[in-house]
Amino acid sequence: MKSKKKVLHDHKQVGKKFIPPILQLGKYHDVQWKTIMIPELIWIALINEQYGLRVGAELSLSLPHEVHLLKDPNNKSHFFKISSYDTLTQIQKNEIVNNLKKKQLLSRIKKAIYPMLIYYPQCPLSFLFENKIADNDNLMLIYDLKKVLERMFDRWNTDATFVQANAIYIAFDSGRLKVFKGLELADFPEVEHFPYTEKSERVASSIRSVLNSYFNGEDDHQNIWPKYFWNNGLKLQKCKFINDYERPKQK
Repeated sequence: MKSKKKVLHDHKQVGKKFIPPILQLGKYHDVQWKTIMIPELIWIALINEQYGLRVGAELSLSLPHEVHLLKDPNNKSHFFKISSYDTLTQIQKNEIVNNLKKKQLLSRIKKAIYPMLIYYPQCPLSFLFENKIADNDNLMLIYDLKKVLERMFDRWNTDATFVQANAIYIAFDSGRLKVFKGLELADFPEVEHFPYTEKSERVASSIRSVLNSYFNGEDDHQNIWPKYFWNNGLKLQKCKFINDYERPKQK
């Protein structure tokens, strides 16, 4: 007769805690960061790359800010995520485009995210181009996109940290995120000094933790874009980053 397995037999005991198998493999949120969160936040990284951290923070805020001005009480999406823009109606998208044009912000956003839209035409942000995404065979564009993506893979480096900070900045602006005085995130502006002060590192850690909560319990529609992003990426090229010596020459 076979002996019965103990309950939690596959868990690892650490003190009084039992660690499930998935968490024994390493940092669980690393998987979520690379498969789900990077595709959702890559647009912010591209804007930061184009305009620098300070201007990039304000410019990446401008798009979701226009969404929040619509004051749609039925839409609870978080618009630092690319997938969320699929929840907008065509009328809402048209209004956002027109408002960004009036404020002379649309062309600046489009310039930054253009490399992504060339290779990912089904991106939920394609409405910003009003279905007029011109073809471009300049290999420099895919190189630039891949270099930004490469720097995003390390969630704890400076580039990725400021992308996450921008996302939390957007959450603050929407009114969907409020924190109590005394919490690390209440000192959010301190992240500007990352990674040079201990305080900024603590705030950055809090930013990552809070951002994780926004990616739990994703709806089905929110998984479509990340899957398309990685699947289409494999069609474009094998999963390999270009080294500097492989950089294509400008035509």
